Amino acid sequence: MFDPGSSAAISQTGLVPADSRWLLFKGRAYAAPSAPPGIFTVSLDGQTVPVSVLATYADYSLYGVEIAGFAGREVELRFTVPGGYAGTLQLDSIEFSPVPEPGTLAPVGLGLLAAAWLRGIRPRRPLV
Repeated sequence: MFDPGSSAAISQTGLVPADSRWLLFKGRAYAAPSAPPGIFTVSLDGQTVPVSVLATYADYSLYGVEIAGFAGREVELRFTVPGGYAGTLQLDSIEFSPVPEPGTLAPVGLGLLAAAWLRGIRPRRPLV
């Protein structure tokens, strides 16, 4: 019988494609669409790698892990969830990618452009 207070992990060993720069995956918490990135512990070859939220949608969040240092190597990929969350999270669409999805970079770029534009049109106070 599964103890809800215990952690859970899934793992697989395989070759990380040579052109991979990112590991992308979708995560969903039953209580909320976004699970904090610290809940998922991702490790490659026993080395924990930082997880970032790339985008949040109504039903899930897209997470990314920069994995360029592992490209072209055979490694064990392991996802671990601490006790208390093991029965409340879903993990889906795990894939290696050469770059983050363009859909996640476009809003960031547009936000930066809007901030620069707004900064340029603010009224200037006269020098006294």
